[in-house]
Amino acid sequence: NLSNLFSQASSLKNVPACVVRKPNNDSLKYGFVTFPSKTEKESAIIRFSGIKLNGKRIRVEEIVDKPHLPRVRVPGKFVAYAVGEVKWTRNGTVNTMRRASSKTNTNDNNKVRDDDDNNN
Repeated sequence: NLSNLFSQASSLKNVPACVVRKPNNDSLKYGFVTFPSKTEKESAIIRFSGIKLNGKRIRVEEIVDKPHLPRVRVPGKFVAYAVGEVKWTRNGTVNTMRRASSKTNTNDNNKVRDDDDNNN
């Protein structure tokens, strides 16, 4: 398990980690791990680069965006787990909860709803 392995280099019991998979659930043979500090990240890179995991040598490196290449795609579920889920609207603003009310009967219709749920 990726999380168990990389937790050895962290102050956390379980570090957020995921293996990227195909739609049929086969592994794409790479994954992502998030550390709470730069020191722990650097320690893990040094400690685990080149070790064998499940019989295969692994390469551990920091994700670096390069201006001339497309951005690195990180699975949405992993991002939500690591930093919390954020819903964006089509115009690029954060989709927040807001009060929905009716002019006719304000007592019954003061319910909080997420408009994104109504668009699915």
